[in-house]
Amino acid sequence: MALPSPAQSMLPQVRGVYSENIPLGQKSWFGCGGVADIVFEPADRDDLSQFLQAYPVDAPLHILGGLSNVIIRDGGLRGVT
Repeated sequence: MALPSPAQSMLPQVRGVYSENIPLGQKSWFGCGGVADIVFEPADRDDLSQFLQAYPVDAPLHILGGLSNVIIRDGGLRGVT
């Protein structure tokens, strides 16, 4: 198991997975877009709820679904997606 990066160590403890520098364009239906700083994939609904309760209100957060009908800017997304 890899050690968390300094950015990840400041995030709430979760059962899901944090990944860094994820190219969202490869995952989107349109096939375009930049990189997300950190992507959080929750283990389940409770994990997501606990993350949202603990995540700082003033920190950037982007909530995305299946990435259809979404265009991600080439500059990517800062914070957690």
